[in-house]
Amino acid sequence: MFTRYRVDFFNNWFQEPRAEFYGELGKDAITGRLQPQYSNLVRLMKFYGVSVPVMLVAMVIAWLVMLLYFYLEEYVKPMLKGDASLYGKFLTQLPTIVYAVIVLVLNAIYQPLAVALNNWGNYL
Repeated sequence: MFTRYRVDFFNNWFQEPRAEFYGELGKDAITGRLQPQYSNLVRLMKFYGVSVPVMLVAMVIAWLVMLLYFYLEEYVKPMLKGDASLYGKFLTQLPTIVYAVIVLVLNAIYQPLAVALNNWGNYL
């Protein structure tokens, strides 16, 4: 059945290490082959000392932007409550438009940062 559907679980278990991976050569406990190994302590220090704080700062910034959106919406709503003109409808939607643009900008900033942190952490 596995060969019929070309499902091959076992070939992926013993892949060669990535070319970007570096570390001192050591004997792998499972395969017995010499492979680059990296200190677990240094890896954890990088994760908890750099990656987690960067993610927390990004989450706090996103939370503050969301609060700003709520405050801006509560500020604009009473001012334009009875205004049925096109201009009034546009102004009531302005906080949503600003929030969407800010989210796009923050995403454009955070995505390369997240990729860089991921690559930095994966190639240990």
